[in-house]
This record gives sequence, C-alpha cells and structure tokens, in this order.
Amino acid sequence: MALRNIGTQSCLRLHHYLLVVSLTAFLAVFLCGNLANASPPDRCAARRDDAQIKKLVGQLEDKLAKKTGLDQEPAVVLYGCREFDSTRESHVVIHNIVVKINEPDHELVRTRTLGFSSEATIEFTGGWIWRDGKVIHLEESNRNIDKTGGISPQDVVFSFPDLEKGDVVCYSVEAKKEHPYMGSHLRMSCDLPVMLCNTRVKTGGFFSLEFLGHNLVSKKYGKKVYKEKDGYPIDIKFTVVDIPADKKNQDAPMFYEYQPFLIVYPKAQYNDMTEAWMETSSWNMVAVFASGYRARIQEKSSVVKAKARELTADLTTDAEKADALYKFVQDDIKMVCFFDDYYSSKLEDILVKHEANRFGKSALMYAMCLSLDLPVDVLLSRDRQLGHIDRTTCAMDQFTDFIIILEGEPARYYVPTTDPCITGELPKGLRGLNALSTKPDLKDPFRKLAIEAMSRSSGNPQGGSAIFNSLLNEQDWSEWIILP
Repeated sequence: MALRNIGTQSCLRLHHYLLVVSLTAFLAVFLCGNLANASPPDRCAARRDDAQIKKLVGQLEDKLAKKTGLDQEPAVVLYGCREFDSTRESHVVIHNIVVKINEPDHELVRTRTLGFSSEATIEFTGGWIWRDGKVIHLEESNRNIDKTGGISPQDVVFSFPDLEKGDVVCYSVEAKKEHPYMGSHLRMSCDLPVMLCNTRVKTGGFFSLEFLGHNLVSKKYGKKVYKEKDGYPIDIKFTVVDIPADKKNQDAPMFYEYQPFLIVYPKAQYNDMTEAWMETSSWNMVAVFASGYRARIQEKSSVVKAKARELTADLTTDAEKADALYKFVQDDIKMVCFFDDYYSSKLEDILVKHEANRFGKSALMYAMCLSLDLPVDVLLSRDRQLGHIDRTTCAMDQFTDFIIILEGEPARYYVPTTDPCITGELPKGLRGLNALSTKPDLKDPFRKLAIEAMSRSSGNPQGGSAIFNSLLNEQDWSEWIILP
C-alpha cells in the first residue's frame, strides 16, 4: 500500500484554552525539478488533462532515468503526495500517487489502497494509466470504497486491469473532514521505493507550522518557505527523495525505526483580537495542552467505569487493580501504529473495537484508573526507537508515550503500548530517558496569566505577547525528569 493516509490528526492535538482558535494547515505535494524549485500543479493529479499528464509523466521519467537499480523493483512510486487544505472549521485532504510498473503481475502492483477514518467523506476518486503516449482513464469499476474494516475504517481500493511493463499509473483521492487539520506524524515510505515525496503546508495565516524530521539522510531532503506572515512561515514545503521500500522480512523492524518520517507541529498561532503571533516556545505551554488532554480523559472516564469494575471485582489493593487494568489493555486491545490515526481515539470506540493507537491505549488505562479513584499521575516521553526528544522544540507532537504512574513506595509504571514487560516496570525503550512531568488543571491558571499579561501591557497587543511569554516561562507547570 503506497503512502497510506496516515496521521491526519494526532490524539494529543488540543485547542489552546484561550489563545488558540484552531490549527489550519494545508499539506500539498508538488513534483519538483529539484529540492528548491517546484513547477507542476498542486491539486488532484487524476483531474489533469491529457497534456498536463504527458508533461507530468515526462518530467518524472526524466528523473527516473538518472536513478540506478530501481528497474529491479516490481514498481517504483515516482512521486507521492499529501495535501491538506484547511479552514477553521474543516479540511480537505488530497492524495496523489504516481507509480512506474516494472512487473505487471506482481501482487504489490495490481491493487493499491489508501486508508481513511470513518469520519472522512470521500468526495472524489480517480486515476489513469499512461501507456505508449496515451492516457487511459480508470473506470468507476476500478475503484471502490471498502467500509468492511480492512486496513482502515474506509479503504479506497484501486485496481489496475491488464497492466503492461512500463505503464505509469496514477491514483488520487479527495476527502473532507469536519474539523481543521491540526498537525500529525507523517509516514514517507511504503512497500515500494519512493523516488520523490513532497509535503506542503499552507495555513491560511491562522497558524504557523513547522516540520521535525527523523531518520533523514543527508542531501536527501530539503525545505522551502514560500510565504511568511510577520516572519512566520504560513506556506512551507518539505521534500524527501530516494526512500527505499520498507523491509519485508519476518523479523524486520517497524518502519519508523529506520525510515524517514515527519512530525508536523504548530509553531505559533495568530490571534486576530491582538493581531499578534503567540509562539509555543515554552514547555509550560505543552503542560497546558497535556492538562487539557488529561481533563478530557477524566470527563469521559465514566464510560469505562463498568468495565474497570468488572476487571477488578475481586481485587483489593491499588497495585492489584492497576496491574489488572494494564493486563487487559496490553493483551486485549490491539495496538495500531500511531501514524494510522484514522482509528478512533474515543474510549467507548476503543472498548467496542478492541484497537487503538499508542495514546489511545494509554488513555483507556488512565481513564479506567481514574474511574476507580486510583492515585495515578502521568508522564510524557518518547520511545528511543523513534529518536530522542529535541528539547529545543516545544511540541506536544514529539511525545509517543503517555506513561501512567501509580503512586506509592515504590511507584509502579505502566505503558500498555510496547512489547510485554514486567508489570509495573518501564519497558526497555523508555528506561533512563527524559520525560516531561506536567501539572494538571491548568485551564484557569493559564487564563489568568493571559489576562495579567494584557493588563500589564495596558492593552498593547505586541507588549502583551512579550509579557505573556515571560510570565509563562516563570511558571512551574512542567519539569524534565530522568526515568528510572
């Protein structure tokens, strides 16, 4: 499956309590002559006319001719793209994939799939085959939406009949979601080698987004800012080239351990009332986001209370109860990759479907603990197989693990998202790493801080922003610790 629709919204992405209206982002992919210059249209490739398709294929094949070894692969993704066109209320996501066929009968070639969440409305699907200088447009019968629970809640499946060696195929999907795009983890690789993968972000000036790349190879990636607002990027593109196919052997590591991927995160939000940018430059702001996430879980904990009581009916100590909840979430709830966040993060959905991403599993256990009034706290960290945390980048999206701590002597740790480990102890992937401890219930303190900043500045927007950032950095809402 090439460049699946992964990560259109992260579980931890929250609205700022006072200053954040909504994150708008627009991810688009362009074919480019080089890392610094893009020329073709940035919309749905399946809608292009024959002349545009001819130009597109010609440019791509010219680039392919300069590569070596790719003709030994069953097929090559010449370019793959994601484009998220976001407003304050909703966003449209467009996927364009173009593939060169070397082995027409290979199982990876005859059908290709893009996955979407159940909340996405599929508005357009289309595709074409370029063969011997002519365009063959895919019939309706060659594309369908499978809602039977295959790879994702909605699999858009494309089939390519009677392929021939040398064909170039394209498939595109356009879908809409009734919420703004708010940043995500973006997978760049797939089961085929990828020659070119571009990611473009347009925010409409409401937010400024930034990229944090992992497993990137020198001289194989680049970034370009197309437009700024008061010095903040609001139209930005990230390019990665020459990505090998994911490893397929049985003992192969997960793709995120060695393949390039991006974290898209909000750098700043533009406040229309103050006409000033509010930058996320403090881990105390991340603590505000985390407290909001915890508050949401606590509000929903009642929906899992019955299940928590059932699992702990014959147990007496807090440790026994927490251990039982951990065992249930670890063993009975299937973990899907956190890149694939088309899976629901609602606690009731997780219990029904028995599947969740990394944060969903931890959220379920945390909610169950709260429903039983167990003395638990949480830490945020990042498994070492996904790279170390960049502490100069204050972004909630860097964290992959929501660690639950049962208070006591000694404290017990639960992370029901990794390989099984000794119950009550941290998994190897987190031991000795940095973790962020945050205070709960920061909604009112955060609001009071913003009001105080505006009061001190006598209503001056720019002065209020500077004072607010200064006050924010003075708070003790977050603390970095070393995990045992």
